[in-house]
Amino acid sequence: MARSPSRRSSRTARRTRSRSSPSPQARCKYARVTNGLGTIAGADVTNVAVTCTTTKFTVGGTITGLAATGGAQSVVLENNGGDTLSVAANGPFTFATALPSGAQYAITVKTQPSSPPQTCTVSGGTGTVGTGNVTGVVVNCATNKFTVGGTITGLAGTVVLQNNAGDNLTINANSNFAFGTPIVSGGAYAVTVLTQPGTPSQTCTVTSGSGTVGATNVTSVAVACTTNKFTIGGTLAGLASGATVVLQNKGGDNLTLTSNGAFNFATTIASGGTYAVTVLTTPTSPMQSCAIVNASGSVAACEHHERHGHLQHDALRGRRHGQRPRARRQLGPPRQRR
Repeated sequence: MARSPSRRSSRTARRTRSRSSPSPQARCKYARVTNGLGTIAGADVTNVAVTCTTTKFTVGGTITGLAATGGAQSVVLENNGGDTLSVAANGPFTFATALPSGAQYAITVKTQPSSPPQTCTVSGGTGTVGTGNVTGVVVNCATNKFTVGGTITGLAGTVVLQNNAGDNLTINANSNFAFGTPIVSGGAYAVTVLTQPGTPSQTCTVTSGSGTVGATNVTSVAVACTTNKFTIGGTLAGLASGATVVLQNKGGDNLTLTSNGAFNFATTIASGGTYAVTVLTTPTSPMQSCAIVNASGSVAACEHHERHGHLQHDALRGRRHGQRPRARRQLGPPRQRR
């Protein structure tokens, strides 16, 4: 008995569908069918064509931390070594080129933001496209930080610097320096002297100490220290009218005095230096001999650390020749009134 053509066609169609079954990545929801309609004649139907296309999905995610500069700041992302995407604002992003289900994706940062300089890192940037759009890629951006520092010269003691009224930095040698706390690019810095050197007394000044951090470490701050100088002087008493006495400090810097009262040598002495006051020429008209109290010592900082502050350490008293000298006493603090 001959088989029915319709039964043979049905079995052939089932075998054809079984052989052309789509892979897991292929979806035939939108398959295109050619020659799918017709009338069965006296032979098997073999010209029905079914074409399946793999569904494509977009790849994207979210970006955070990108500096807001009115659109001037942007980061350039890249997928699979191509398909670049420039992103200028925080929020979701999507690459223009969709990828077929089952394809690999690999998102990287091609160009980092530069104004201000930032570093963006990608999380969840690689994987395989599944059955929906990829939205889980995360790009985090952070503004770069840089150190603030410079060079110090002339230092003979210890100085304490500050940046932005904090981040104290103690320095006790001439060298390059940098504060411990870095500042974000675009942030301000202001270097000042918190504590001046005291032994010896010095004054340190800062130049190029303020500005805005750019895209590199700040190394242009300059701190120059100079040792403070002070005058040497005291008081002359007992000099006869019309008489003249000549004093010396450390064998030079002669000072001629013709009247009683306060005196100061012209040459100042640096803090930490020594002084030694002597009588070079005694009065001769009338003849007198002069004695000095507190004639030598070391120069220290003045009470208020003022430059060229007077050091009233010496008391010079004169007596006429042949007179019994009066008892010397060092000048001390004034007595308190009761």
